[in-house]
Amino acid sequence: MFLELLFYPGVIIHEFTHFLACMLLGVKVTKVKFGLKESYVQHHDVHDWKTIIIAIAPFLFSNIIATLGIWYAVKFRPEFYFFVIILWLAVTIIFQSVPSKKDIQNVDAKIVSIYKGIAQKHFLMQIPLFLINTIFVIPLKLFTFLMLIFNKYQLLKIVLIVAVFQIGIWLA
Repeated sequence: MFLELLFYPGVIIHEFTHFLACMLLGVKVTKVKFGLKESYVQHHDVHDWKTIIIAIAPFLFSNIIATLGIWYAVKFRPEFYFFVIILWLAVTIIFQSVPSKKDIQNVDAKIVSIYKGIAQKHFLMQIPLFLINTIFVIPLKLFTFLMLIFNKYQLLKIVLIVAVFQIGIWLA
């Protein structure tokens, strides 16, 4: 229970970034829950690429937010307590930025859906569409594979935290 409370700000940011991505993409949100045991954002099923963006939004936005917080703390050196709060928030946000298994499953399902859609098109359209989508699909598949590993081995999240901290310090 203590760890859930300690990392709860990261959960809020994680779900908020799903919500924000839905709003920016014009996807209707049907339910939002911010709980200690269960948090989620439910939305209408949408086009393939929108679902992918919504699913990976926490990783992108959360790490940017954390990096900016670290940059601010290092660059402007606020009072000690404020400095500690910023760094604690950055750690919780980074720790919770890794997409959930459900997010990763959504990305994988939409990748398959994209390729099935290409397979149903006219043969001459398949080649350019396949090439264009491959540019996006291979990195997405690599991303989902890495995120599954990060979900399984919590120690790897520490590597992510260190990497984001290094970027924030480097930017300052």
